[in-house]
Amino acid sequence: MKYIDILNKIQTELLSLQSSLNELRCLDGSSTCDVYITRQEAADMLGKGLRQLDRDCIKYNIERKRCNNGIRISKRDIMRHMGYALEPGESSVESVTGDNATEFDRILRQYNRLKR
Repeated sequence: MKYIDILNKIQTELLSLQSSLNELRCLDGSSTCDVYITRQEAADMLGKGLRQLDRDCIKYNIERKRCNNGIRISKRDIMRHMGYALEPGESSVESVTGDNATEFDRILRQYNRLKR
């Protein structure tokens, strides 16, 4: 086998694996349904500070809710922002082309653009 054939085979298998992972994430939506987390927990999930989280909530329309004497953010919205959760009815192909694409999908798109 040639070097390029091996790389193409690996790429095909990675795409298949990524598709399967996206389907698995969609099936496991129960952990993110109607769960609200604090601003600090959301910031920790994103690896950002509270002020940056607040700016991102405004910029990306992440809804904040006032409850329990504080502000809570939907865990589903944070997961969607990170690229891990899909909208109901959204396929994994649509998520790759949208703003919620995973880092792997972004790198793959850039690689495919350079390959052309």
